[in-house]
Amino acid sequence: MNTPTTRHRDSRSSCALSVLLALLPLSMSAQTPVAPGEPVVQLDTYTVNATIGTYAEVESSGGSKTPMALQDLPKTVQVLNASFIKDLQAQSLDDLYPYVVGMTREASVAVGFTLRGFSNSIDDTLNNLQVDGLPGLASRFGSPTTANVERVEVIKGPTSVLYGLMQPGGIINIVTKQPQQKPSHSLFTSVNTYAGDAGTFGHGAEFAQNVGLITQLDSTGPLDAGKHWLYRFIGDYEHLNSFRSGWAQNYSFFPSLTYRVDDATDVTLTAEVTKQSRFSDSFLAIPFKTPSLHPNFGTVYQDPNSKEYDKGETYGLNFTHRFADNWVLKIQGRHVEHNDGKLAFENQNVTSVNSTGNTPPTLVDVQNSILVRRLRHQYNLRQYTFIDANAYGEFGPENFRHTLLLGVNGGYENSNFLRLAFLRSAPFNVNLYNPVFTVPAFPADPVPPTSRGITRQTNYGAYVSDQVKLGRHWRLSLAARHDRQDGTYDDAYTNPIQHRSRTDQAWVPSVGLMYQPTEHVSYYVSYAKSFVPPNATIVDANGSANFPPTVSNQVEVGVKADLMEHRLSTTISLYDIKRNNVAEPIPNGVSPIDGAQTFLLSGQEESKGIELSATYQPVKNWQLQAGYTYDDVRVTQSIDPTQLNARNSNAPRQQFNFWTRYNVPDGALRGFGAGLGVIYVGERHGAFSNDPTQWLDMGGYARLDSAFFYQWKRSTLALNITNALDRGYFSYIASITNVRSGDPRKITLSFTTPF
Repeated sequence: MNTPTTRHRDSRSSCALSVLLALLPLSMSAQTPVAPGEPVVQLDTYTVNATIGTYAEVESSGGSKTPMALQDLPKTVQVLNASFIKDLQAQSLDDLYPYVVGMTREASVAVGFTLRGFSNSIDDTLNNLQVDGLPGLASRFGSPTTANVERVEVIKGPTSVLYGLMQPGGIINIVTKQPQQKPSHSLFTSVNTYAGDAGTFGHGAEFAQNVGLITQLDSTGPLDAGKHWLYRFIGDYEHLNSFRSGWAQNYSFFPSLTYRVDDATDVTLTAEVTKQSRFSDSFLAIPFKTPSLHPNFGTVYQDPNSKEYDKGETYGLNFTHRFADNWVLKIQGRHVEHNDGKLAFENQNVTSVNSTGNTPPTLVDVQNSILVRRLRHQYNLRQYTFIDANAYGEFGPENFRHTLLLGVNGGYENSNFLRLAFLRSAPFNVNLYNPVFTVPAFPADPVPPTSRGITRQTNYGAYVSDQVKLGRHWRLSLAARHDRQDGTYDDAYTNPIQHRSRTDQAWVPSVGLMYQPTEHVSYYVSYAKSFVPPNATIVDANGSANFPPTVSNQVEVGVKADLMEHRLSTTISLYDIKRNNVAEPIPNGVSPIDGAQTFLLSGQEESKGIELSATYQPVKNWQLQAGYTYDDVRVTQSIDPTQLNARNSNAPRQQFNFWTRYNVPDGALRGFGAGLGVIYVGERHGAFSNDPTQWLDMGGYARLDSAFFYQWKRSTLALNITNALDRGYFSYIASITNVRSGDPRKITLSFTTPF
């Protein structure tokens, strides 16, 4: 039996740097001779600059939907800007998440994360991950690429008052790259592989199979002499491989066009075309609800031909007009056409053919653990259309200045989930530790299909907010919103046919007060609510879809400081969030009416915590960023005695992250730089339970990341080593049959050059 809990060093990994450097030819120093009589163009001398772009941001448009200084917002907002994304060489949002204060992963889907201890993947909630302030991603399974990302704004706590229906932990808003007046063109290429005990570094053909390649093109500039028409085109190709024998091949294109009517008016059209194919991996399974008995991190239970895919197209419209009296009108629209599918034997549950009933289980029990697999053939269609229109402006005297925002938004969501096959059979099963695939091919789909669930949801919202300056030292923030959602669910393949509908509406307030004794320090207290109606598929034991909406409220107090001409920025916040009317699935619960999964109200969950974050730039060539959170989130009221006082799953009490980069300012090593990152995630539970034998204790882990940079003329070469000490750890436990391990030591060599 092979059940390692730690990784050992591979002697071959010591040659990682030399092999990777050989993968990228650096032949750009060759000079082309000038033909006789050909005019010579004299270029300006280029000097290598040791200055590092700051990680600190002083303004956010997402926190209030108006451009506002972070010091003036009575809430916590963390911004990961272009400088930080570039230094980290983050190729997807997944690479950034460990450096978001108070965030963890909980599932492999794009919205599979927690903030302040609360899940955001419930019902694949759209609103907690947005693009330019509107929901709707082009892909569902994979984490979004950063190829089109200018910065990421993380707005903590309930934000329903501005963004609508969403979970209370917070929102991640992706701010995309826009067409620019100044021409700019660049090419980015990276190669990566794994160099840990669970990887295949130096293993000949296996090593070649686990090398990944990413290439990105970014071009922007004006199309006419008057610079009224601006364009941007970004292309992204990814050929990725996993240490778990997985693979992915992704294409994404991001064209955008801006027409500047004049200095006051502009309109931008955006699009995204994404096609992704990948190996369908259900990750690890663990026996007897004991994580320490997990198989080798590289164990794979899916046949090599298991596959899933994403295809998506998005179309966006952004209109802005600035009136002469400092008022601004903004209209945004986003439409998404998306389909995804899967054909795979996926993990379902774990049994033991030799179970003795002993506690703890015997060695024979563990060795003979069986993974029950089921065949899933799924085809899903999704359509999203969302619109947001608002106007904001300032009025009043300086000592009683108002920034008023008035807006309406809404959207339509349509999903069509066709389950072509959902079968399990004894021949599909494999040994948990040594899986052997004996089924030669996927069996034919049953006729008719298992189910076809069609969900339609229409959302309407109107909001108003007023940021009031009260004299020299006080600021008051007031906001309110009214939301309504109409939803239906139909399935024509069930017997009897399922049809459910519901309508929910609510008022959501928000209020904040700030005291600023100086222009550099702010103290604040705030209160905010969020509102999430369950969709029409959520029914109780009687088959009724009459659960009340989940309503959350947060009280937050904090202090912000912006010192040393923005070189030192800090935020300390304390919060208390209560989430009420939470519906959880009943184990083996089946509706007596139509056989649907049934749910119960678990009552109330509460998250209490403290967050600290800081960015500091001591000198122009040295930058630091750090964050810490302590969060206690648990079930405080429940009709299920096993859940009362249970901690939320995948929510550690303590987390810490740190990143720094230093560039050599002068001398023979000028042009060289180095970065160092530290990630610490405390102990987590993988299931809601107050019984230690049931809560799936993951334990904590620490991870070290490092990076090395060299700037040559205008080009940059970077070597990033993630999990440099090759620590073994769990990234998350979604269930006992969906346990994601962290990646082993990963080495990425990248090259960026303008042209």
